[in-house]
Amino acid sequence: MGTQNLWFCGDTHGSLDHVVEHVLAAHVVGHAPGAVILLGDIDAPRPLHIELEKIRGLTEIFWIPGNHDGDDNSAWNNLVASELSNASLHCRVAQVGSWQVAGLGGIFRRRIWSPPEDPTFPSYEAWRSDLISRRPPKDFGLAETAEERRHKTSIFPECVAGLERLRADILVSHEAPECRADGRGWRAIDDLARALGVRYAFHGHHHDSPDYSKSLSPMGFEAYAVGFRGITALDREGMVTVIRPGDYDASGCLRWEGDDE
Repeated sequence: MGTQNLWFCGDTHGSLDHVVEHVLAAHVVGHAPGAVILLGDIDAPRPLHIELEKIRGLTEIFWIPGNHDGDDNSAWNNLVASELSNASLHCRVAQVGSWQVAGLGGIFRRRIWSPPEDPTFPSYEAWRSDLISRRPPKDFGLAETAEERRHKTSIFPECVAGLERLRADILVSHEAPECRADGRGWRAIDDLARALGVRYAFHGHHHDSPDYSKSLSPMGFEAYAVGFRGITALDREGMVTVIRPGDYDASGCLRWEGDDE
């Protein structure tokens, strides 16, 4: 399927048409990516395999959840009950093309864990057990609550600890590393990236793409923010390129470095 290029797709928030169109256009010129990785806040309006049906045979598809993917049952079920449910990278490392990719979806929430503070709950199961213990007897057997679904997109220490024992080339997360100038990044993401031994980290969540290049030396890895409905490509040689909406030639195909003018 495609080349060994990986495409990292920023928050789509309900519209995945641009991902489909860019993959189809790249396929026409022989540059379809080996895989696309959705960085959370997908908000898929239909089951994800239906939304991406036109490109499933052209590229591999992976995803991690963002905080808004737990906002309602529809958004959540369109991921976890789709034919691409097993494509989630959350809390695991997978071979994606020639790269080992680790995934950490969701966000830090103060009620659960806000590093460097000690966590309130080590795992989702521990949090839910506490919730159940506080429920009135009449509430037992009820359908999953909005709070239960919401905290499926919270980061728990158990997930991070499990990843820290593994190795990877790339970390994909919804949360940002500490190098964000606005203070909305997390040292815990940096620590995880270093524990994994990654060369690259890509994240979504903040709908922008600031330049983190000056942070490479102190962090020990290259970090990239992928903006709202943005796409950033990593090729097999390790070159990172932003794919912009206007990157088409006169025939309607994406123009790639090295293509004839």
